[in-house]
Amino acid sequence: MRTLVLTVFSVIILLSAFLIGRITNDQEAGSGDDNLALVNNSLINRFNKPEEKAAKPAGVFKITAEDGRWLKLAPTGREISYYLPKTGQIRSVAIAPAGGQAETIAQLKPNLKKIFWSSNGKELIADDGASLIHYNLPDGKSRVLNGKIRNPVFAPGESKIAYLFFDDTEGGGQIRVGSPTGEIFKNILSTRLDNWQITWVNDQILGLTANGSFFTLDINSGALQKILADKTNLEILLSPDGRKLVFSSGAAPGAIFNFSDLAAGAEIKVAENYRANNCIWSVDNKNLYCLAGKTLSVIDTGAALPALKTIYTDPTLVEAVEPRLNGAEDYLVFRDSWLGRIFGLHLK
Repeated sequence: MRTLVLTVFSVIILLSAFLIGRITNDQEAGSGDDNLALVNNSLINRFNKPEEKAAKPAGVFKITAEDGRWLKLAPTGREISYYLPKTGQIRSVAIAPAGGQAETIAQLKPNLKKIFWSSNGKELIADDGASLIHYNLPDGKSRVLNGKIRNPVFAPGESKIAYLFFDDTEGGGQIRVGSPTGEIFKNILSTRLDNWQITWVNDQILGLTANGSFFTLDINSGALQKILADKTNLEILLSPDGRKLVFSSGAAPGAIFNFSDLAAGAEIKVAENYRANNCIWSVDNKNLYCLAGKTLSVIDTGAALPALKTIYTDPTLVEAVEPRLNGAEDYLVFRDSWLGRIFGLHLK
């Protein structure tokens, strides 16, 4: 028994000496927290390496050399879809990094006159010059619409359209809202005009343009309100919330470009030689980006006196058109109608 006690006591003395030496060595090398930090840093370096991101392209960059038309940004804002008139293909490509491989996502008729996209990019209505055709891209189904349907436009965020239904024989028709195939509909306004251009102000209000005038139409009450009149070559672009309006009128060159706050009733001349169809609003309804030839400009509509400010000019461009702005507002995508190419510009 005495021998056992001595043995245990000896082990305790040896352990104490070992621990004292270890603590001394730790103090010389650094604190325990420092050593833990070194271990953690080692783990980060080995297993949690920061994601390597491609450098943001500087200035204007070419997204694709294909002559794409009717551009449509994906809901993610990171891909752009476009139509190739020669082949009839709908193709999609990443905006950045530039030079990515485009993918064919649908096959339509070649040489279409116009394409009307749904907000999510899964449906479209194509005009081949003789008829309108509804395409459901995910399932590949298509359907020819009634020949009396004209100028359809998809509602924001919904699978429904507004359109003009016009009978040439009777010389009259209706502004309608209904399903994309035209099978289910509601008549909103009877009309004798056959040239209405339609936009959505919001999910309850339509914008109607014809013969130099612009109206709003409530799809529930049918109330029609005149906003503009007696404008030649009128083009209008409403902000996403429907409270602000830019419009251009007159022959180019020299077209007058105006801004209007609909709530305040104020109308301000902003510039000349710009067209409303070549502009796009920011998602917060504040800034307006406009293309003109080689130049990109922006208007801060919240300023006391809204004015165009040039933010980029590229001498290699000829005629920049069809601006598209993603939700993060870090990329502007457009095509050059003269060069037949799709380009991007990193804004932030």
